Amino acid sequence: SPLLPSSYRPSLHKPPRIATRGPFAPTRASAAANPAKTALITGASTGIGAQTALRLPAVLPRLEHLVLAARDTPRVEAVAAAVRAAFGIRVDMVPLELGRVAAVRESAEMAGEVLGGEPLDLLVNNAGVMACPMMFSDDGVELQYAVNHLGAAALTLALLPALRASKTGARVV
Repeated sequence: SPLLPSSYRPSLHKPPRIATRGPFAPTRASAAANPAKTALITGASTGIGAQTALRLPAVLPRLEHLVLAARDTPRVEAVAAAVRAAFGIRVDMVPLELGRVAAVRESAEMAGEVLGGEPLDLLVNNAGVMACPMMFSDDGVELQYAVNHLGAAALTLALLPALRASKTGARVV
């Protein structure tokens, strides 16, 4: 990539570097504005989802429980281990396949069990597919639309009771 130096190698083995100065540095005001204690991130096995998982605890100082949801369980386990090592918070994993509504419901039930009745303060709907060949989901919907739109909406609706239970005002991103 022309934006990154040729020596850049992303690693889940090193704790993330968090800005300590400048516009991206956590502040008391940002901590007060983000009182979330529980969060769920979809697509947390690679890319933006993994990086969000690695950086979210630094900007949400009250975060106690992070749930990572994705299809690729071994990669999610690596991300979870890195978050635990860097921040020492509770991290759980939930398998998630957004291409089938029944699978989304199962994942939402599993997430509810993992939360154990805790309210969900933050849901980051990051998972998605892009530029895939014309394929259809098991539900008969074009795959990209099923995963990127219907799956995320179905997950959000299934987690709505946990989101509504948030005392801090839940956020869906």
